[in-house]
Amino acid sequence: MKNLVTFSKQANGYIQFTVKPGYYAGASFYDNDRTEVVYVPNYTLIGRVADEYITIEPTATETKSEPYTETHNACTRVYVYLKRTVNSGCPKGWSVALVEHKMDGDYVSMKVKSILFTCHF
Repeated sequence: MKNLVTFSKQANGYIQFTVKPGYYAGASFYDNDRTEVVYVPNYTLIGRVADEYITIEPTATETKSEPYTETHNACTRVYVYLKRTVNSGCPKGWSVALVEHKMDGDYVSMKVKSILFTCHF
């Protein structure tokens, strides 16, 4: 399960990543601001807050930390999900979506970034 993620350092303290074919990925840059893969009802619009969702447990996680100033590190944690398993477990009438969590005080908004797979059967 290791070496699923390849990290590469970017400017301004960002850490880019790629994931091996056959996997989905969501990333966490801060504890309260991250992307992850979940199930949402079909016809959920991209860019809108999802009203219903079912959480999917990651297959594996990998983390990379890099210093980008004398006092700060950049840290990226990537949550990896096996596409085959996630797609086969998607309920009829639902979709696999990449969502973005944003913390605003005590409120957490979860906007759909992209639909990765839709189950019709």
